[in-house]
Amino acid sequence: MGKLLDLQPRLRLKLQASCSHQFVSVDMSAADLTCDECGAEIDPWWYLRDLAKRNDAHLAWHQKVIDDVNQRVDAFNADIADMNDRIRKLNDEINRLNNRRLELANTTVNGIRVGSRRRRL
Repeated sequence: MGKLLDLQPRLRLKLQASCSHQFVSVDMSAADLTCDECGAEIDPWWYLRDLAKRNDAHLAWHQKVIDDVNQRVDAFNADIADMNDRIRKLNDEINRLNNRRLELANTTVNGIRVGSRRRRL
């Protein structure tokens, strides 16, 4: 009988090629790295360069998030400033109308105060 074809090495190579090798185990006695996910032996220098590249990508993403948050805060502060301006204008209008009401209430016509509740007919 012939020996069956062993597919294990091909499957292992395919798994290793698609693996990102993010999680490794370190053999401190030999300074070897082994991928925890696919079992591949990892070159320590390659791993350090890859780690630095991932760190740079993470820092760029983090800076993008910070910039986005800062833009939202600036927009929010601009909205608050607009609302405060509208509130100030409305308060000014309320004060102007109250002053006009008091002015009219104290006005007299034919000796009768306009704001008086008692009126002579």
